[in-house]
Amino acid sequence: MALMEHFLSILSRVARVIECSQNETDHGEVFVKVTSPWLYDLNVPYVVAVAVMVQYVNLITTANWNYSYIFIVCVSMYLSSILNQINKRIALEAQKTHVPAKTWINLREDYTRATHLVKRFDDVISGIVLVTYANDLFFICLQLYNVLSNMSKAAQLVNKLCPDQDGTFRAYSYPAYLIYSVLYLLVRFLTVSIVASGVNTASLLPAPILYGIPTTAYTKEVERFQNQVNGDVVALSGLHFFYITRDLVLTVAGTILTYELVLFQFSSDELNKN
Repeated sequence: MALMEHFLSILSRVARVIECSQNETDHGEVFVKVTSPWLYDLNVPYVVAVAVMVQYVNLITTANWNYSYIFIVCVSMYLSSILNQINKRIALEAQKTHVPAKTWINLREDYTRATHLVKRFDDVISGIVLVTYANDLFFICLQLYNVLSNMSKAAQLVNKLCPDQDGTFRAYSYPAYLIYSVLYLLVRFLTVSIVASGVNTASLLPAPILYGIPTTAYTKEVERFQNQVNGDVVALSGLHFFYITRDLVLTVAGTILTYELVLFQFSSDELNKN
């Protein structure tokens, strides 16, 4: 999906260059103007070396952008697998009518070591998680706004550069890219969130198992285990500003909706002033 999104992005840019270079001889300059409008807006002169550097940085940042999500998914799957192995052992012991206290002590210590491992990983990668989610939230809002509105500053600048309103870019390439980009961003966000929230879900699985232990097998160690599972938050976080749980998906969805309404309000006010 990432390769397709990047391919559609390049395709829309090429179509835009063809559409906007009716009277231009240097297609490279047109390509830079329509793909990096901020350079045009800042009146930066066209230099081949600068153009190549901008495209190179764009390619590298695109690769790094997707790598961070793959990294978070891999770490989450690894941590979830460790917790799930412990959960399977807990479920097997819970089916027995009599379990020695030493067994529950060992299981609780294994669970404690696993949760400490999660927290150590979180201390290292929480900054990456924060930047990744902030970046995803920004681009989802931006692409949704571009899909639903044609009055953004970038669109107005493209209209200035591309007077042909009925070309391939306007009719097919750019809308297809925007729609696919939004779908890709949403699917990627949901995938990363669901996989990463699996760490928190796996850490809570012992609770219903321990509550299901019959009275005859219930001991003080089981009670301590229950209190530990219910009293601690085990999840990856974004510098502890938020924790990746299933509830986070609904929270982000509400945030995106709020941002879109604010963007449309500012857009309407700007149109009324003009």
